[in-house]
Amino acid sequence: KYNESLTPENKSFIKEIVEDKYGPQAIIGGVATYQQSPLKNEPMEKGTWYPGVRRTGVIARKIGIYPMWMNDGTKVFSTLLQVVDNHVIRYIPPGEFEPARKPKKKIRHPNRFGCLLVGAESEDPQSFTKEYCGLFTSSGLMPKKFLGRFFVSPEAAIQPGTPLLASHFKVGQVVDVRGKTIDRGFQGVMKRWGFKGMPASHGVTKTHRRPGNIGSGGTKARVMPGTKMPGHMGNRYRILKGVEHSSLDPVPGVAGACISRLQVLGCGPADWYAPFDYFRYK
Repeated sequence: KYNESLTPENKSFIKEIVEDKYGPQAIIGGVATYQQSPLKNEPMEKGTWYPGVRRTGVIARKIGIYPMWMNDGTKVFSTLLQVVDNHVIRYIPPGEFEPARKPKKKIRHPNRFGCLLVGAESEDPQSFTKEYCGLFTSSGLMPKKFLGRFFVSPEAAIQPGTPLLASHFKVGQVVDVRGKTIDRGFQGVMKRWGFKGMPASHGVTKTHRRPGNIGSGGTKARVMPGTKMPGHMGNRYRILKGVEHSSLDPVPGVAGACISRLQVLGCGPADWYAPFDYFRYK
């Protein structure tokens, strides 16, 4: 953070300006953020729901693992995710959205999904650059710490400035969860790939945890691509598909990490997908 050498009077004046424009700072779910005002513009026209439509997701913070017991006494592990201060920042229609990385092959069918930018956890504008704060001008929101991009159907478009809560999902829905795995550092093949290893005795000398032959002898004389060898483990984004809401499966990432959570299509009965009759039209 750049030290601007502001006097206490200047800091208090800037704080008053921020509170007058965005409201006072608030603690929501144990996270220091700002209580945002209602929509700046009128809500979009309600779309028509049909099976297979793709809705937006939310950005949640992982709290930890919590055990649960089913009616028959079976013990399962669930993941607690906290949705804090989620707002829609911007919506780009399918015809106007251009991805940063375009595919090499030409796409015959036009893009049928729009792009919805969602932010979480508001922060003081002084903590960001002027260019970054400009992303939130049209929606009338404070700058967000975390941003997520979701591809949605045009019928599921949401007006920028709309808050997204945990009620966006209902129990029994099937969702996809994307997060960054725990950084394990440099690990051997037994921890990284689950190799069995060599025997502990009977003539084995200093090769108890080594990978052994990698099968690159003869005319090949090279390491084949994709060979399982020691290396960096973790700290990679992974997507866990088909997770039931009320999470009966662990989610990648450490406690306190930000998780992008979105609805998956094509898993489970059609009545598991909630229509568009939720709070955003109130």
